[in-house]
Amino acid sequence: MSARAQDPDPTQEFPDVESSFAAGLLSQELQSSNPGIALDGEKNFADEILRKLSDTGQEERSKRYLMGDEIGRGGMGVVHKVLDTDLRRTLAMKVALSQEHGDETRASFVSRFLEEAQVTGQLDHPGIVPLHEVGMDSRGRIYFTMRMVKGKHLGEIFALARKGQEGWTTPKALIALIRVCEAMAYAHSKGVVHRDLKPANVMAGEFGEVYVMDWGLCKVRGRTEHEAERLRKIANHSLSLVKTDRVEREGLATEYGSTLGTPAYMSPEQGKGAWEQVDNRSDIYSVGAMIYELITGRAPYLPEGGRIPPHTVLQWLLERAPRPPRELAPKAPVELCAICERAMAREPEQRYRDMLELADDLRQYLTGRPLRALKLNALQRCARWVRRNPVISAFIVAAILGSSVAMASLARLPERLVRAAAEDDTRSKAKLLQDVNVLYSKNVVDRVRGHVVITHDYKAEEGAIPLPATFLIELGAKISADSGNDGLQVRQYSDYPFRFRGPAKLDEFGTQALASLRANPGQPFVRYEDVDGRPSLRYAEARIMAEACVKCHNEDPESTKRDWKVGDVRGVLEIIHPLDRDEARMRSGLLASFGWAGGIFLALLGFAAILLLRAERQRRHAGL
Repeated sequence: MSARAQDPDPTQEFPDVESSFAAGLLSQELQSSNPGIALDGEKNFADEILRKLSDTGQEERSKRYLMGDEIGRGGMGVVHKVLDTDLRRTLAMKVALSQEHGDETRASFVSRFLEEAQVTGQLDHPGIVPLHEVGMDSRGRIYFTMRMVKGKHLGEIFALARKGQEGWTTPKALIALIRVCEAMAYAHSKGVVHRDLKPANVMAGEFGEVYVMDWGLCKVRGRTEHEAERLRKIANHSLSLVKTDRVEREGLATEYGSTLGTPAYMSPEQGKGAWEQVDNRSDIYSVGAMIYELITGRAPYLPEGGRIPPHTVLQWLLERAPRPPRELAPKAPVELCAICERAMAREPEQRYRDMLELADDLRQYLTGRPLRALKLNALQRCARWVRRNPVISAFIVAAILGSSVAMASLARLPERLVRAAAEDDTRSKAKLLQDVNVLYSKNVVDRVRGHVVITHDYKAEEGAIPLPATFLIELGAKISADSGNDGLQVRQYSDYPFRFRGPAKLDEFGTQALASLRANPGQPFVRYEDVDGRPSLRYAEARIMAEACVKCHNEDPESTKRDWKVGDVRGVLEIIHPLDRDEARMRSGLLASFGWAGGIFLALLGFAAILLLRAERQRRHAGL
């Protein structure tokens, strides 16, 4: 995994949930078959192997490898860079430090060293360094050779990720940890528990490879003879079991019962030395401890920049849980901390069931999906889905907003259409009434003036005809009376009426209409308001003083204003047009159309969303 590589897109890096689900099924199948190591072979197998190695030409073996610099050192051996002169390749060689190691006997130390070689040699996985050869040099030291890994261990990677240096970020570091989980899931399926997982034992190579190293403290699970016989029957299974020549015996069980591993990263049951309780979930705890270090910048229980004796850390491990990661890193993502805390649960039953489940939760975190470790409500799940699918979310939001605006606009369409039609209709009616009044005045009143009595009280005098204003008032009253349920009303009024008409009775609309029309006689005054409990259009036009009428209005003794001029606004012609019946008819006509249009729109929206989701899923699969 090159430190210079660009930060990968997590949605392109991982399989979908379906792939993880399939991996989970495989894990369940492996657990249901209860795989373990078949402990066959001789009791003193270490001596037998040593005898074989000593008889195979130590001198020739020693000449094959040219020893180089020391590149690492552990409790059981020192690692050198060597040149394989036969194949002209650079390898790593781990040489046993001593055949007397503390309180260990020669046989137990050699058997552990050789078992590490046997386990590593049988774990054939891209995340585990392949072992090439076991041998003994001319000085009688046991060694094994393996691939030379160039890169950094996870401790260095974590430090670079926190600083954002050399192209490393937290997502890239988590991808490396997922590779660790995958390698360990394979090892667990073969019956091997690492027992010493820590950042120093994981290497990230230059080209994206991640290796779990140093299997010297691994535990290979034993099984009863009955189980061993059953497992031999499935020996042809592709996930065969790791086998070593060491037979589990009381001495080694007691020895393994002592505390082995690194206290800051080991599980509580491993810290107690309870060897029989150490299983796959102990390694899960160790991976959780590595996530803890990535989040907080320090290993569990250790102060920042300080050093604590291992026995003190071990005592703290047995007494209590470490400080919560968000207490040390308040800005850390809640989801990642939840994964860490579940993996590091004190009780094994509360941890992840297996490594594949932990890896799946890390994938879910990187792709913004819900986690097993963190229960979310519907609103939180929705928010995370939006962050995970910004393009689709933006499309859906835009569609919803657009459809909402459109529906709101459509809901007001009947009202707008009815109002527009009512204004046109009322304007036509007003013009018609004005034209009728002018025609009556010119073609009737002017022709018979001097021959026929023209008066407002024409009904009281035989042969008399009404004044033009009286004619218009009575015509309006007739139209109003004949409109029936339509509620159309026609009125004419003035603030200077003749005395015989009584005092002016103007409401608020009439007063405002006169003021507006006198300011702008050519612009009708329009307002929408309820009249008699019905939504209505009130339309007012100016009644302009004509030249033929000026003399009559200024000289008639009944006139209340005697300084009229041609062009003055002498009154108002008002038409009240109720809208409710028209709106109801319009709404019923458009409702069916809206229903069909809305249904088609929603269907198209759903179809487009399905296409986008499928395209997004195909894009993710294409990036695997």
